[in-house]
Order: sequence, then structure tokens, then C-alpha cells
Amino acid sequence: MIYSNYKWKKELKIEHLKIKRERLEKAFGVAHDAIIKGTVENYYPIDILSDILILFPESISEELKKLNNVVAENKSEDVIKTALFNFSIAMKKELAKIEIEIEKEVN
Repeated sequence: MIYSNYKWKKELKIEHLKIKRERLEKAFGVAHDAIIKGTVENYYPIDILSDILILFPESISEELKKLNNVVAENKSEDVIKTALFNFSIAMKKELAKIEIEIEKEVN
């Protein structure tokens, strides 16, 4: 009985983490496309900004702030590309963290 309850909780946690990863992956895709477009057009949609600032992990918000600073300072195209790249990396790192949590639960 105790083992089956433990196993059920573990399976539930794994399922929760998988859903979280899928939800973030989808949201990251939408946000990433909008941020790239917004950087080029110098306008970010309000709903995407609020999602990033409120719903996304803090590391993503920090990278967006850095990106905004780079764009505001009218840096070169290469510097802006690097900032966009760092924004993308921050998203992937968050997904990797969830994958690591899933792996820990599975093992």
C-alpha cells in the first residue's frame, strides 16, 4: 500500500513536470518568435511582455531586460544577434532544468 502510494506520487510528479515542460516549450516558441520580430520592428506585443515578465522563469525576464538595453543603446547588428542568442539559450536552459528534474524522478 505504501509503495503503491509512493509510486503514484512519483508518476504524478513526472507527469506534472512533463506538462510543465510542454507548456513552457510552446510558450517559449511563441515568445521567441515575437521577440525576434519585435526587436526588428522595435515593438514588442504587450501580452508577450507580460507573459515573459510574470509567467516565465526569472532568467528569461533578465535576458529580455539585457536585450532591451542592447537595442536601446543602438548596438551593432552582431551585438543584437548575440543578445537574441542569449535569450534563446536562457529558454533552452530552463527546459533542460525540467528535463533534469524528470530524469531524477525516473531514476
